[in-house]
Amino acid sequence: ADDQKYIDFVFFSSAVNFCFSHPRPYPPFPKYQIRTIAGKIISGAYSMASCVTRLAECSPHSLVPALDKRIASVGQTKAFFNRRAICPIPLAKARYENIRIALGNLYTAFRGSVENVFEFAGYDAVRLVHALVTYFPKVFGDDYYADHVTGKRIIFAKRAQLLALLYEGRAQSSNGRLRPLSSIEAIGPIVDYHLPRIPHQLGLLRYSPDLVGAITSSVIQKNSDHEIGLRVGALLVVDRLLDAINALRPSSKIHMGHLDYFLWSQAMTGGLPHHVTKTTAY
Repeated sequence: ADDQKYIDFVFFSSAVNFCFSHPRPYPPFPKYQIRTIAGKIISGAYSMASCVTRLAECSPHSLVPALDKRIASVGQTKAFFNRRAICPIPLAKARYENIRIALGNLYTAFRGSVENVFEFAGYDAVRLVHALVTYFPKVFGDDYYADHVTGKRIIFAKRAQLLALLYEGRAQSSNGRLRPLSSIEAIGPIVDYHLPRIPHQLGLLRYSPDLVGAITSSVIQKNSDHEIGLRVGALLVVDRLLDAINALRPSSKIHMGHLDYFLWSQAMTGGLPHHVTKTTAY
């Protein structure tokens, strides 16, 4: 997608960027895969993104009317994401609902323009995440854990924060065609299913034998002690890791986007498999 279409792309792809492994009770957990026109097999978020990109390339201007037409039912959603699927996308109904709710809220609050969301936030990363969570609560605002005793909330906002980082990465390479975000250093960590893996391999995050057994043999239930332990543990470790790295390079600090990309890329190289949870959070 070109730079201006990318604003629409990153918004709607982020709205459905979750749970690409089929959350069956027991393994194997097959992952969403498609075969590209060139014959390459891609999986997970790359498969989803390629579907949204294909529509963006066929849309003359905004993705909003195109998605409004193409994602009008659960059946159409399955057809859209599974056109060249080897293994179909899971949770199609949840993805349909997120896109329809996002479209509705976009029309109601921002005159049907994703760019207006960025304008409203003043192209500030923190304000952008807050706008997404506030004005699109069912789509971006439900990724938190509320302690049942104290009532305190741990806010993850994985997809909203990742949206900001992805946009900023594109803006920095757009030769000024996209406006960069301020306050990007305040974003993260991006707590998804891959984030705990490298800290665990490095010995920074320890798993109990019970947790290892659960990861390799079953679905980890949403908001269970195992899932929250993985996510909170990864959040704390990666946040401290970023601080430690920047303490060693005060004149050329990195932000969470740099570290998250490195950790996510390294997590693809092996080690203990990622946990599988039936969730729309990540």
